[in-house]
Amino acid sequence: MAKKLISIELERALVYRPDLKNYPPLGAPLGSATPFSFQSFLHRLLQKGWEPIFDPTTGVIIRVKKKRPDSLSDANYWTCTSDVTTGIFETTLPPQENLFSLEKEQRLLDKTILPLLAEEGLFVWYTEATPVTEATREYYALFHTYWRGEYAHLRNRGMDHYWFSWILGNNPSLDISVKEAIPFLRIIIRLTGATFFFLRQGAITGGKLSPGRMLTIRPWAWKNLFLKSPYITDLDRVGMPEKEITSWHDYFSYLMGFRLLTLFFDDGRPYRIFSDPSFFSFWKNPPIGGWDACSIDGQWIKVYRPELINLERLQRQTYVSRFRFELSPTATFGEFGNAFEDGNKTLENWLTKNLQKLYIEARADSCPPKNEEFSTLALYLGLLTNLDESFKFVVDKFDYNFWKKLFSVVPYAFMDSKIDGIWIPELLETIIELGKKGLKNRGLGEEIFLQPLSDRVQRKTTPAEETLKIFNKAGKNKKALKILAQKQGLFP
Repeated sequence: MAKKLISIELERALVYRPDLKNYPPLGAPLGSATPFSFQSFLHRLLQKGWEPIFDPTTGVIIRVKKKRPDSLSDANYWTCTSDVTTGIFETTLPPQENLFSLEKEQRLLDKTILPLLAEEGLFVWYTEATPVTEATREYYALFHTYWRGEYAHLRNRGMDHYWFSWILGNNPSLDISVKEAIPFLRIIIRLTGATFFFLRQGAITGGKLSPGRMLTIRPWAWKNLFLKSPYITDLDRVGMPEKEITSWHDYFSYLMGFRLLTLFFDDGRPYRIFSDPSFFSFWKNPPIGGWDACSIDGQWIKVYRPELINLERLQRQTYVSRFRFELSPTATFGEFGNAFEDGNKTLENWLTKNLQKLYIEARADSCPPKNEEFSTLALYLGLLTNLDESFKFVVDKFDYNFWKKLFSVVPYAFMDSKIDGIWIPELLETIIELGKKGLKNRGLGEEIFLQPLSDRVQRKTTPAEETLKIFNKAGKNKKALKILAQKQGLFP
């Protein structure tokens, strides 16, 4: 891991323009794009030389990619996908060494795809939840299984994507060393609530005020993922873990302690072990005849022991900020098991020796306001560069329960308020200053990307409150939605 790279996975709402003469079936002015319009858009990209990526179960094209000239990593391509089937549009970029290069890639990607989206009558809207099409189970059920087989498998296991499929986020990622990883993870997870005060804009969904007049619905939607699960511990997969992760041993214990949702192998198909063992049980207590498992397309298999790929993909089963990693092809699961059993120091040494790629993916961010795509990535990069000082403030000065309390109030609390006697704007301002110091130490002028966050703290407001003010003033009707679309939308 010679160079530290950064990137983002940006989600935006894909919606129909309000002035079309005709709309496709289930389409409406400012309504969410249907999978059929999105498929048509993907085929336009294929005609331009992009490459298709198919769901291994359904055979549907779920993603396309275009190779870029960069050679900084093996992921040197743009991708476009609809992660679920309710108009959420996701793009990824080739990792870069600085924020300016990454911003240049995003602007060029958007310039490339926006005219093709316009041919389908579409544009992108920066918002936390689908703004006009109402989240109903009837609409959700029309497309969800068709799109990606994995979701039907997860639903059978007790994971309900219904509300989660209507929210939009932005997942910044940063290369990190084994030594830095846990201290930085502790910072990022503790700042889950703070991030919402910077970015939340979930006051409007389905053309009206969000349920319960929440200013952000992401924490609520996360929780709803597992309310139907037969296992109460599944709720700890989202938001902030109940118990803080303070070591690599803690991190893998957290992942392996959950009952498995799915098991992935090299064929890309998700498998379910019918007794839903935890990964620990799957590893330590196999039945004499092996575990019975079935893929979503009906392939029955016997599974006898974990493979390294099962471990690498285990992080996909949590919805907190998490590590993504690839291990050396010479590493074995047996070696990992021995290192894990021997304790944290041995495990850390083994990871240092065997990790070929390691980065952290921040999962708390809402879809940012337009032209602020890199603000929280800039913050995280600055905090990572200024790790020691950031750790002293975030971890040493405040206990874990303080940050959990801050996270618990973000759906309703205004920024200009206090938590345990601490004024929230003052807290956020200190966090920004810590990030700014780290970025200044990089010497590239990247601290300019923090300016939108600083301005917001000075105004003591969040994007959700600003959206709500516009919506209420314009009459909470179609006119209000058109005004918001013009302000928050990106057009060719």
